[in-house]
Amino acid sequence: MKRNFIGTDADLETSLFEYGLLVSVEQHEDGSGTHFCVYKQNGMFGTGHVSERDMDELIIGEGWMSQKEIITFLEENGQTKEEFLALPLVVKMHSLINKYGSESVIGIEYDPITEEKARELYFPVIETHYFNTGVKHNNVGKVYPKDEFINGTLNIPFDIEKVPTGSSFYCLATLPDLFEGKYIVRSVTNSRMASKFAYFTNP
Repeated sequence: MKRNFIGTDADLETSLFEYGLLVSVEQHEDGSGTHFCVYKQNGMFGTGHVSERDMDELIIGEGWMSQKEIITFLEENGQTKEEFLALPLVVKMHSLINKYGSESVIGIEYDPITEEKARELYFPVIETHYFNTGVKHNNVGKVYPKDEFINGTLNIPFDIEKVPTGSSFYCLATLPDLFEGKYIVRSVTNSRMASKFAYFTNP
């Protein structure tokens, strides 16, 4: 599932890798009211699900924070309780994590991932491939951009998330679940072809 994230910085990579947090804009599809999040913890990265209610309960005295901790936290942030409750979820979480740590605010991640893996999952590299139609320039009945002809043959470009080094293009298809997992599958974007999925061999 592709998620739309928000962070405390306009640049999402900065939000995650420098400030340590991304929160999905959309709520979880199970109707629980939670949002998927990615966060830094002890130099690694974890994921979880949090809700506005989870954060608000801490400040209204229904969570693990004592009244003294609530008062001190709000004073340090220069906010009233009402002002804090009106903040976006990602800002509430970031403020609480800065004070108490992600372990206290979200929980302990028992299966963390590296920064390299986090970048691969949430900031995939997009690369352009070309589908060789086998159609020669003289046989084309409509006008195509000149740069789509390679050695006189029509090659239609399409974008996908980067595939592992050593993978080879196999085919294009309209369905993502052909061949029972035998091939690497990528969604096709930025293309005028009808096929929306590209299949690649494993390295």
